[in-house]
Amino acid sequence: MAKSANSFSSYKLSHELVGHTDEVQSLAIFKNGSFVSTSKDNTARFWKPKEEGVYEESILMKGHTGFVCSACIIEPTAKNPTGFIVTGSSDKNICIYYPGEENPVHTIQAHESIVNGLNASILEKDSFFTCSSDHTGKLWNLYDLTKPEATFLGHAQTAIIWCIADLPNGSVVTGGSDKIAIVYLRSGTILHRLIGHKGCIRDIAVVNVNEFLTCGTDAVTKHWHAISGVCLGTYGGHTNHIYSISALFEGTLAVSCGDDRTVRVWRNGRVQQTIGIPSETVRSVRLLPNKDLICGSSDGVVRIFTVNPQRFIDRESMIKFKEAVIKSIEKYAKESKPKDVGNVEDIPLTSELHQPGEKDGDTIIVRNGDKVKAYRWHQEQFEWKLIGDVVENETRTKGKPTLNGVQYDYVFSVDIEEGKPFLKLPYNKGQDPYLAAQKFLEDNDLDQTYLDRIANFITTNLQLTPILNAEAQYSNPFAEGGRYVSNSPENNDQAGASRSSPPSTLGQINYIPQRQYLKLEQANISAIYEKLKEFNSKNEDGIQRIEPEKLESLVNLVTAENEKPIDEEMNVLKALLNWPDNVVFPVLDIARLAVLRAGVNEQFCSNGILDVLKRHVQNDAVTSNQMLTFRLLANLFSHETGEQFCIRSKNEVLTAVRDLNTLGNKSNEIAISTYILNLVIALNKTNDTFGKMQVLGVIFRLLEILKDTEALFRVFVALGSLILDASSATERKGFVKSVKQSRPVLKALRILLDGVDSSNVPNKLLSLTRQILELIKT
Repeated sequence: MAKSANSFSSYKLSHELVGHTDEVQSLAIFKNGSFVSTSKDNTARFWKPKEEGVYEESILMKGHTGFVCSACIIEPTAKNPTGFIVTGSSDKNICIYYPGEENPVHTIQAHESIVNGLNASILEKDSFFTCSSDHTGKLWNLYDLTKPEATFLGHAQTAIIWCIADLPNGSVVTGGSDKIAIVYLRSGTILHRLIGHKGCIRDIAVVNVNEFLTCGTDAVTKHWHAISGVCLGTYGGHTNHIYSISALFEGTLAVSCGDDRTVRVWRNGRVQQTIGIPSETVRSVRLLPNKDLICGSSDGVVRIFTVNPQRFIDRESMIKFKEAVIKSIEKYAKESKPKDVGNVEDIPLTSELHQPGEKDGDTIIVRNGDKVKAYRWHQEQFEWKLIGDVVENETRTKGKPTLNGVQYDYVFSVDIEEGKPFLKLPYNKGQDPYLAAQKFLEDNDLDQTYLDRIANFITTNLQLTPILNAEAQYSNPFAEGGRYVSNSPENNDQAGASRSSPPSTLGQINYIPQRQYLKLEQANISAIYEKLKEFNSKNEDGIQRIEPEKLESLVNLVTAENEKPIDEEMNVLKALLNWPDNVVFPVLDIARLAVLRAGVNEQFCSNGILDVLKRHVQNDAVTSNQMLTFRLLANLFSHETGEQFCIRSKNEVLTAVRDLNTLGNKSNEIAISTYILNLVIALNKTNDTFGKMQVLGVIFRLLEILKDTEALFRVFVALGSLILDASSATERKGFVKSVKQSRPVLKALRILLDGVDSSNVPNKLLSLTRQILELIKT
């Protein structure tokens, strides 16, 4: 069969390195091609290349009393010309070695439990990260091992942290058994909790300055943006737990491995090769500097695969390896059964159409009463379009099809190559898809790399095969539409960033970009003052009583015409802000009005005020206090001092907003959305892309829980302003890409435009929604 234009070179076995007497747990690579393997046999082994692609064991590394489950490499520097090897173990210790040395130069107890993961710091050449079953991650410096430089907390108290890494932007990521990944600032402050995996997160691979991959026991890989917290893609391919993933930085190549006894080779989000490994499980996989891949498995063997024919193993050894793989597949088949999709009653209802597709071409089958229909997702129009009605598969009602005189439950037609006849793929119910796929490849003399695609093709078409009224069809595993890929759009560097408003049609009002701060200044001053007097007269614990004339002077902070407030008035205000939570709300109300004056604004933003405000924006805060505090924060932007204060404090406030379980009432939603809008306006005056992506991630979170239409309107204005007033074409494209890949945004847009109850949606919100949709199509 001739190779197509998009063919690729397949990896084939190059070497099998035997030495360990138990399962290989992890691998770590030097830039010069040397590497370390660790094992449950309580040892690590250092391997050096004798020549290109040919390795020998250099040293057996001892020092641990438990199995060695993790390792990382500290590359050589002028200060450390040899570099270091760091290993972690179930004995709770880390050992640090000079390469080629049998015994460690340092041994310390790093954690209270197993050291599951190690990673050298990308930013600090003498530092490394550890993570443990004690639910903590830590940052260490080689020259001060007495205590960690930072500790990363936030996973569940019972969680095991399996992996940790830092990114070039300075952020740190952990993944754990609680199914979440956490993105931290380097100080340990939590930036995002990333929810999406349905199983433990086992490994992390950094792919560029701001993005990384995670893999887990849910058999999927996810692609994340660290700053915004957006999931950029979800990739399927493995059929069981994934334990390890490795990727080329700023490249298109990645490899993964797991419990399905395979290594998968990925390019641009697509599985291009599946390599069977004759072992119970494959625990670790890494890419070598020459792009060879190396994996360690439960049989204690380290295997190297290459695309260079000069380094392929000899023919006889290759035959033995393939035979061992087939035996492993047969054994795996006995342990695995294909999943049943379920009955017609289990098909989702049409309400599922409010949830956007993950990529262009996705299909979904839904039912409305007794009618079952198939839809296809069109990314450009951001909508599901009807394909046709789904009817019962003919092979179920008209007898079994035959092939070469043999009856089968199914005979699929597979289009391997354009212009060539379809190949027939027979399959019986209950048969293992991998065995059927393997026989299909052998019968048709096809490349072994197609095994996974054929098996997935069978699984996809097993149950309610969408036989459409218009035209009967099967999913084609070799066509673009048959691949599970991210819906990432390609960047277009020719798209310029402009600070002008988008063109408007006749009668259309452009609500974006917004460049003037919103002020929340409506109030009944006399009512607030009366409430202050009432509370000031109470004899309750925590109420610092103020003399009546001083209390009256507090109102002057709002009403006085002179620009500079009297110091005594400011002292009274700050003192009353410490009143108990049940009575402090009129003080907060006075403060949010007073900061509209430049003099008050300047003096208010002093040391310690952030701690006072943070107390009222947490999950357990009194709702009225929370609402008034967000109003206060929104009004602080009205003068330069407050504007800079809000920019400096954005990490703490955005974290609080993101972690809110509920937004309370309509007034609170509007207060929060106004703060977000004003923060966007302030950040748009800067080149702080990191900060803008932070607020973009919070906008995505708010769109999942906002209910009030005015609050939605303000958040969408913030979103549109962020995109239109981007400081560069590259920044704008990054924002648009993130928005296109945000399911909360697309779902909110779709629901509003579908007009579920258009009478309750203000015209300005509908108009703005259309503007946003046009904006992200460009």
